[in-house]
Amino acid sequence: MEKEEVKKLYLKCLKGECSEEEKELLEKERKGIKVGLTGGVFDLIHLGHVRAFKQAKEKVDVLVVVVAREEMIFKKGRKPIHTLEERVELVNSIRFVDIAIAGEDKKEKTLDKVKPDVIFYGYDQKEVMKPKGIEVIRLKPYRENKLKTSILEKYYE
Repeated sequence: MEKEEVKKLYLKCLKGECSEEEKELLEKERKGIKVGLTGGVFDLIHLGHVRAFKQAKEKVDVLVVVVAREEMIFKKGRKPIHTLEERVELVNSIRFVDIAIAGEDKKEKTLDKVKPDVIFYGYDQKEVMKPKGIEVIRLKPYRENKLKTSILEKYYE
């Protein structure tokens, strides 16, 4: 199979839209593409996110972005501005992203679903997953993001 065909099949299966026969075919052909995974809340999309997605996409054939569930936002002591569905739609609209998906309730489920070759972390993110056999890359900041901080401070006054 050509690389583009494998990418399309991978994305189709990730969406849960492929047959058992297609899943078996993907298992055989999957090594032909490099899949990257990154994630975050993405409640306030800004240029830093776009540039991080661009950096990541330059290193992989398929970039999967996992959008955190509301529970993760609440754990950080914040409340979401947008719904999960809206945040997934926002991230999916960015051209460097091949697919944005909602995170599973457990990180391991997300890893099993995506099966990444590379996990990308933003310069300011904690490395919450470092599974064996998966490359981990820390993305570079494009500049200090004072804009996001000031927006959040205003929102949470």
